[in-house]
Amino acid sequence: MDRREFLARAGLVATWALVPVSLSSCSDDSPSGPSGADGVAGVVTGGDHTHGVRISDVQLQAGSAVTLTLTGSVHTHTVDLSSQQVSDIADGLEVVQGTNPDGTGHLHTVTFN
Repeated sequence: MDRREFLARAGLVATWALVPVSLSSCSDDSPSGPSGADGVAGVVTGGDHTHGVRISDVQLQAGSAVTLTLTGSVHTHTVDLSSQQVSDIADGLEVVQGTNPDGTGHLHTVTFN
């Protein structure tokens, strides 16, 4: 099983179990994520460092609320997306959501589409 198939299966299982799913981008933390990855990349702004995040096609098709983990730098952030926001992203609409407070002392904004 390759990485893409693993992530697709992991996202599907987590959606059924209503468990938050963590997805990370490639090692350079570019917002476009891993080469050949499916889904929609989020553009992360704010701060003087970068993070990457992507919502998978499996998550978009399920249409359920998700919690995504932004990775990069030396810390992580999470962003919650409601089922309506997931549906809007799947429909190609722009969705802008702030990260959750997490004790790092700063927040980011994530824009999809």
